[in-house]
Amino acid sequence: MAENEGPANAGAAAGRENATPAWARAVTSFPPSERILSTILTRQAERYGDRVLLVAGETRWTFAQTAAIAAAAAQALVNAGIKPGDRVALMCSNRPEFLQVYLGCAWLGAIAVPINTALRGFQLSHIFRNSRPALLVVEAQFVAAIESVEAGVELPPRTWIVGAAGGAVDAGLSALPLPALGAAAPAGAVRPGDTVAILARRGLQRVCAARRRNCSGGASIRRGRLAFARAMCCSRRCLCFTPTR
Repeated sequence: MAENEGPANAGAAAGRENATPAWARAVTSFPPSERILSTILTRQAERYGDRVLLVAGETRWTFAQTAAIAAAAAQALVNAGIKPGDRVALMCSNRPEFLQVYLGCAWLGAIAVPINTALRGFQLSHIFRNSRPALLVVEAQFVAAIESVEAGVELPPRTWIVGAAGGAVDAGLSALPLPALGAAAPAGAVRPGDTVAILARRGLQRVCAARRRNCSGGASIRRGRLAFARAMCCSRRCLCFTPTR
């Protein structure tokens, strides 16, 4: 009987662990000082390796690949002159390139500015005035939306086009295709309380600067492995801006 107590107890402990929500386990696995995207991605890559993390159409990213993509995307940003703290506007549908750029920003310490693809005119102009991005990453089908911004709005000095742009770039953009990924950048000197993204919501009634402890919130990542938004949310610690018009 005594010989069976060990395995039985181990099985019971494993069952209790599996019953615990992933976000609750994340609180222990990632104390506040370590709730930084580069740390989370690296550690989860070491733990889960070749398990699939992201599924987007025909695209599959493993945990290891996701960490590598984030680091390579960060280096592409560095090559474009982006520094920690710079804003990167991102107008793109739900596709892997969106997450690639977002994770690259977080890895580097730049601030992503995801833009609702339905915005036009004044609302879109407000985003550019408010965030003053150093780089715009826009999907080809939304280039025409950039042409709707109000006169006098300063557009980013650099633009990357996701997908085939054709000859549709007429908005005064200095545009290049989204760069291919290459070398990896080291993780930036990021702190858990740093801003990871500026998110427009409620039709621009508020623009919320999400804190970096919410680094993977809202991303299309499988629940239970990396998306610990519930445990790491910004707890409404936001910088909010209201349009003046």
